Amino acid sequence: MSRKSKKGIIVEEGVSIQINQDEYSVSKGDKKIDLNASSYISINQDNGLVTVERVNNTKIAKQHEGLYHALLSNAVEGVTKGFSIKLLLKGVGYRAIQKGSSLELQVGYSHAIKIDPFDGINLKVQDQTTIFITGIKKEDVGQMAANIMSYRAAKKDPYKQKGIFIEGTRLRKKEGKKAK
Repeated sequence: MSRKSKKGIIVEEGVSIQINQDEYSVSKGDKKIDLNASSYISINQDNGLVTVERVNNTKIAKQHEGLYHALLSNAVEGVTKGFSIKLLLKGVGYRAIQKGSSLELQVGYSHAIKIDPFDGINLKVQDQTTIFITGIKKEDVGQMAANIMSYRAAKKDPYKQKGIFIEGTRLRKKEGKKAK
């Protein structure tokens, strides 16, 4: 048993987990996340604690045990708290404009880039250089952030510190050429 799976997942009151043969669903109110089931693990639920156990001792069963423990704990956290990522735009003329539920970026190209969010993802522009991405699925929130950053990810400039960054990310600044 993996170390994290031994502890189990604490399920808060109001969160329900339905366990079927081919899928698991975690829900609270109107928020619901569905996961596919694996034949290599079994999920047990008792008194607000969910444990993931492997059926046999093969390598793939051990891998699935850790994977499904992480997926279930992320689903429980997603329906209770949700996930969010804060992106920062740094550069002269870099700005984001919210148009309805979509986003329009001006990041140094001759045209504006329009970005439509995935289902269940909310994009919010706090000011022109700050974007909040929120949702209940951790995978979708991270993928949406990666898609937005990809428009300037290859152009992250270590000399001028320009680009689109997740808050807290540190890019090492390089010195320019020195005159002799």
